[in-house]
Amino acid sequence: MITVADLQFDGSMGARPPHVLLVEDDRDTREMYSEYLSYSGWHVTAAPTGDRALERVRDDRPDVVVTDLAMPGMDGRELSRRLRAERATSDLPIIAVSGQLAPGERIAGANVVLEKPCEPDRLLHVIEDVLHQQRH
Repeated sequence: MITVADLQFDGSMGARPPHVLLVEDDRDTREMYSEYLSYSGWHVTAAPTGDRALERVRDDRPDVVVTDLAMPGMDGRELSRRLRAERATSDLPIIAVSGQLAPGERIAGANVVLEKPCEPDRLLHVIEDVLHQQRH
């Protein structure tokens, strides 16, 4: 398994902590994941909506996007579709997290789909695995 330390000093990531954009409308969940990932060495940017997430991706491209699926306005499904449709973000890793998944449901554009509740440690490991797979 790849670690944050491996990502920080790899030439493809530069000498900065890996950057995750966390898209979650529930403030408590957003803060819980943000704090855990920050404590684990990640640079975290958070957005409460899909629209705000698109702005943040354009301003400062993250290494990975973690998005809730059920949000008001632009949901995580639409966010994933839009990110995949844009040339600059078509290869951006996307991890979808939702408490409203049908058994075996796949989400177009998402590299991984996780069911809520999802422990922060599990999310961290999935993020690391997705970035490791993308690099190899």
